[in-house]
Amino acid sequence: MKTRGFIQIPLLILIIVGIIILGGGGYLGIIQYENYQSEKSEREKESRELLTAQQKALSEATSEIEKLKQKNDETRSKQFSLEKKLDDRNTSEDLPSIIKEWRPRVVLIVCDQIQWGSGTLIKFNDSDYIDVVTNKHVVKINNNLPNNCYIYLPFKESGTGYKLSVWGSNIEESLKYDWATIPLKLPNEYTKSTAPTEDYICKEKALIGDKIIILGYPAIGSSEDITVTEGIISGYDEEFYITSAKVEQGNSGGATILLKDNCYLGIPTLAITGLVESLARILDARIILGLSTTISNVNLSPKKGTITVFNNYSSANQRLIKSTRFMAQNGLIYRIQTGTIIPGYGSIEVEIVSDGNGKEYELNCSTTNPCTFKIPGFEGGPRYDKFYGKGFTPIK
Repeated sequence: MKTRGFIQIPLLILIIVGIIILGGGGYLGIIQYENYQSEKSEREKESRELLTAQQKALSEATSEIEKLKQKNDETRSKQFSLEKKLDDRNTSEDLPSIIKEWRPRVVLIVCDQIQWGSGTLIKFNDSDYIDVVTNKHVVKINNNLPNNCYIYLPFKESGTGYKLSVWGSNIEESLKYDWATIPLKLPNEYTKSTAPTEDYICKEKALIGDKIIILGYPAIGSSEDITVTEGIISGYDEEFYITSAKVEQGNSGGATILLKDNCYLGIPTLAITGLVESLARILDARIILGLSTTISNVNLSPKKGTITVFNNYSSANQRLIKSTRFMAQNGLIYRIQTGTIIPGYGSIEVEIVSDGNGKEYELNCSTTNPCTFKIPGFEGGPRYDKFYGKGFTPIK
């Protein structure tokens, strides 16, 4: 009995200790699990807080970028507006000086004391004198050249104006276009110093929206000094520019100046009336030089050919510059395309190109019936009859 009781007590103790150990381990496990869950919850909370902070920072950065972009756009807009204002102001400030420069170059033309208009002084490179470029309809009366025309030059700041008388027979007219030239063979020194050369003629096509001014002597303006109107290039009509600038009676033949390049753009010639207002036309000045224009929609091309130019004037060589004019027997104008030198008492072949594109410029020249050409720039001097061209092949 004693032995049996001794065995049971230790077992009981072992069982109790085991239960305590197992219970303690389970309790510790629960505590650790709870700690793990708590730490996990804390980490997730920290991650959410970090993500929220990052999203907030990103949102604030995006908003700041948008504000900077908007501010930059506003700055660029203000800068563009300022540059435009400065450009407009510079153009406005330059306008008086441009008008002052061109004022002495624009003249009043009165033909046979019954018809008047405006004209512009031009010194062509192949001419020994100054020409007045104007509209053909300014100088022709009932489709005939006048007996004579008076050319009134504007008042000089330190003196008085003056006038020249020109016989109508000296006037050259274009058969195709509405322009003519009046030669001033005895200009005074003031006119010589102020007349622009053909280099002042605009060589590039003006763009729609380009600003221009027109100088002339309209009927509603002063008869003693020029009147200036402003406008823009509104469009194109074959060889003409369309402009919003006003062109009144008497203003025809004046000077159209392209402000951005300060060059002679063309001849104000007519206005076509619409339902409300009228838009004027400006004949492209490049037509006068025989230069090709990108305005014309005419499909015909200029006529070309070869002529022989003779020097029967002297033993000295004679230089002819590019675009020197040659006038055929029918009055049509052709031009050489490159500069050349005619040997003394000799001859040289040159290529000529017609001023216009019409079939009237085609000439049936041949060895049995050669075409004869004169140089208008030599008219009035001894070289006029001693320098001439002969065409022995067709001009076509």
